[in-house]
Amino acid sequence: MENSTLYLALYGSLISTLVFAWNVVQYIRSKKGKLRITPTLNTKIYVSHMRTSNNSFSSIDINVVNLSEKTRYIKQPTFELNQKMNRFMNFLDLDNPVKYPVQLNSGEEFSVYFNIDTIDKESLAKITANKFRIGLIDTHGKKYKSKWFSTKDFNLKK
Repeated sequence: MENSTLYLALYGSLISTLVFAWNVVQYIRSKKGKLRITPTLNTKIYVSHMRTSNNSFSSIDINVVNLSEKTRYIKQPTFELNQKMNRFMNFLDLDNPVKYPVQLNSGEEFSVYFNIDTIDKESLAKITANKFRIGLIDTHGKKYKSKWFSTKDFNLKK
């Protein structure tokens, strides 16, 4: 009888320790921020009241999804190139109505695009990198980065 009591006590302490450790892991995960950042190359066509225009342009669309449980406030996306000089790049669109920081609730998506047809070809000559990734910073200073993408696939290289 004594041995069975000892085994039950050991079993109970093991289970309670595992449950406590699991709760600590869940708590840490709930506090950790996570964003999914995905760029896509698109062709946009102006459309007005069922009439399409012949004017079209290429754009880099950036989609950001908040995968964490807490609300995040993100600043403007930047591009990081895998080159030594001019490593960081940003598009400043003065006609863009987006006001930063942007609030992203849990599970919410944010999209912004940049017209790359209007970029001067001489500006693209500074890009010698074959890869780029997109970086975001939230208002707490936490940095988020996408995976690496080819600059040729996104028309960022001559």
